[in-house]
Amino acid sequence: MPYSPKLPFAGMQNLNAYDTVMNHQLETVVQAFDPVYGDAELVYMAMPTSTALAVGTIVTKVATSLTNVPTPTLGNVTVANGSVATAMPTGAANTAQAVYVVINPLTSSATRQFGWVLKYGQFPVLKTAVTVPSGSRCFISGTAGRFYVTASAGKTLQGMRTANTASVTSTTSTVLCNITNPMIQGA
Repeated sequence: MPYSPKLPFAGMQNLNAYDTVMNHQLETVVQAFDPVYGDAELVYMAMPTSTALAVGTIVTKVATSLTNVPTPTLGNVTVANGSVATAMPTGAANTAQAVYVVINPLTSSATRQFGWVLKYGQFPVLKTAVTVPSGSRCFISGTAGRFYVTASAGKTLQGMRTANTASVTSTTSTVLCNITNPMIQGA
């Protein structure tokens, strides 16, 4: 899944890797293309420390003050209310939070890493161990960072729907989804 930027710019961080330097303003959005999944929009975020995230994990953002953040031109800076990705919590019903999908595996590190997450496009997303019929709506599950297709009040992932053309078995861990600026259902 090698994403390429549609309009690359000088100093642009690789879309397919993390860096310990904050190379862009957080929440920078770029248009990208993948030869398998097509057009996409990616958002630049700080990733959680001491946490591993698998490809396809659904994440939300939390505002956290980041101190001593290394940048390529300004040295170390403090970022007030920085956007830090965190695995979508199971109790996030009715929060109207934006959600994103991890496109590169994140290894656990005590050092903050920065990289790109998906906000628009088609991508395989982690699900719980349930069978997924084609064209299903997605809901927050009881497993952080994963979805399921059982309707749950206040837990609809608006802007996310499965793109599978046949049922996906409960033993398959991901399912292809259409992702269009998704968010958790609001109150």
